[in-house]
Amino acid sequence: MYTTPENFLSASKVNVEAALAIAQAQFAVVEKLAALNLATAKAAFEEAADHMKASLEARDPQELAKLNSGLAQPGLEKAVAYARSVYDVTSQAQANVAKVLEAHGAEFNRTVASSIDGIARNAPAGSDAAINVVKSAFAAFNTAYDGMSKVAKQASEVVEVNFANAANATRAAAQTGGKRKAA
Repeated sequence: MYTTPENFLSASKVNVEAALAIAQAQFAVVEKLAALNLATAKAAFEEAADHMKASLEARDPQELAKLNSGLAQPGLEKAVAYARSVYDVTSQAQANVAKVLEAHGAEFNRTVASSIDGIARNAPAGSDAAINVVKSAFAAFNTAYDGMSKVAKQASEVVEVNFANAANATRAAAQTGGKRKAA
């Protein structure tokens, strides 16, 4: 009388679709991170091998010291670039999951609102107060969810700015440190 099997089926379908979409997005993240890690490991191995060969060919200690001192700056820049790539992949994944949840959340909200309206139409006389409590609770939930979503988006923006600032500061410190050593 209150909730039809179609409403449950519709809500279940929305939830399954959302779960599958999120799972697919997470598998894509794992793939991207695995590819990034493999490429980074391969590049690091090749650079280490090249450095070892060059070290073995050094003719005197000064040449070896110069060769070794040239590793810090590029290594730091590569570490920052790697961290940036990881951050980009994870933030893109977060954005994709947020889109999925937002899209499926809207459908879920429509289904729940439709169910509440159906309950209200078929409710016995005198149950208006209870229906209004349910509607009010649902509206409060949606308001709280919207507020949390906004806070999460703002936090993500703050993290993005802080990451960019930290990367820039690290690069600047590495450059000034390298200039001091050269002087």
